[in-house]
Amino acid sequence: MKMSTEVEIDGRGRISVGRLARGRDRFRVTQLEDGELLLTPVVSVSERELAFLRNPSAVATVRGAIAQAEAGELKSFGQGYFSRLAAELGDDA
Repeated sequence: MKMSTEVEIDGRGRISVGRLARGRDRFRVTQLEDGELLLTPVVSVSERELAFLRNPSAVATVRGAIAQAEAGELKSFGQGYFSRLAAELGDDA
């Protein structure tokens, strides 16, 4: 659906697009050659998340784990396991 509306720049050089954004809160703004402004919804991820997402093996491992959990193939490592694991791996993990 294409929506078009007229907005006005306020005294501080801002344009309000809140009601047009429909729950999105971050955009990349591209100024095209003819001066048109293009707003593209974006999400921000941390460098650590991006490194994970760029690692096909890690993503496949997590998807496999999710599939196992959905199939009811769960394994208990005991209370405090992840805290112990984090302590063993340190802050660089």
